[in-house]
Amino acid sequence: MKKGTLFILIIFSLSIECTLIGCNLLSNDKQQKSQEKKMKKPVEEKEPLTLQEEEWLIFKEETEANLRFNWAHILQFRSRIRKNGGSKEASLRLDSLESIHESLEYRFDRYNRKGLPNFDTFRRNYNRDMRGLIKSLSHFDTK
Repeated sequence: MKKGTLFILIIFSLSIECTLIGCNLLSNDKQQKSQEKKMKKPVEEKEPLTLQEEEWLIFKEETEANLRFNWAHILQFRSRIRKNGGSKEASLRLDSLESIHESLEYRFDRYNRKGLPNFDTFRRNYNRDMRGLIKSLSHFDTK
């Protein structure tokens, strides 16, 4: 009697195990089919950028690089003034240049977020002011 019950229990366990394995295989098949469908979907091609969009991206990269470069110089000069006991006049000039830098940063951020019109005019004026700041920083003396 015990052998018969054990035999039935083993057969029952094996049948449940086969059923569960079969379910897993079916779910794996479904996953593979869904992945195949995803792969078969045509890749959405991005529309080519317009000339103005390309110019904006180039301007944006250059401007962000210039802003980082200028900020690094301002911090470096500020550190030199503190370390070497620079003059009050040098500190005030640096404060003025820092204010110009922050103004340029604000103008760029505002234009970038709002996408205001007249990009060419904005770029011309912005680049003029940026060149002025870069020139002032290059001639800055901490003494």
